[in-house]
Amino acid sequence: MAAAAVVDGDVGHAAAHGWRDEERRLPMPTDTPSRWYSISKPVTALALGQLVAAGKLRWDQPVSQLVPGLRFADPVATERATIVDCLLHQTGLPTGNWTWWQAPTNPAELLQRLPHIPCSAGFRAGHQYQNLGFTILGEVFKAAGTDWHQAIHDLLEPLGIKPLTRLQEFVASDRALGYGTNGFLPAVPAGDF
Repeated sequence: MAAAAVVDGDVGHAAAHGWRDEERRLPMPTDTPSRWYSISKPVTALALGQLVAAGKLRWDQPVSQLVPGLRFADPVATERATIVDCLLHQTGLPTGNWTWWQAPTNPAELLQRLPHIPCSAGFRAGHQYQNLGFTILGEVFKAAGTDWHQAIHDLLEPLGIKPLTRLQEFVASDRALGYGTNGFLPAVPAGDF
């Protein structure tokens, strides 16, 4: 467990407790890299907000206008899905993260497969948790002339946080090993959708 107390914008105290490697009984200091999972989502939204404030993007911009060739299975989502729709998981993509189960993680290949994923929920029909919207947003950063990895570093490093945004960096680090020896759960095959 790690926690920090922030007072008037400054970290007043930070502490960590536990093991970064329980088997070898290695303690977990506050600078131990660990998986940040969906914590990256609000940080991504903040980085996008900086691009909106700089006039490089608009919240209501359809992502298909920013990412050449982007298509959803639902033509309405293709035409209307905005940056905000991707952030709020309301593009109509079904709940689930099929990208986690022995599927490709290359963004170009994921987006190439996007038109084949049924938008079962219906465009803006509600919240359907789906990470592919954030794959799309990674391409939106490129359309705005930056790279998601660089935007996150630019946002967090002034706060003294050195994020490991690339998988290779994380796997090579002296990270917390809470999810198996390589930092991940064993792969689970995806069912048909």
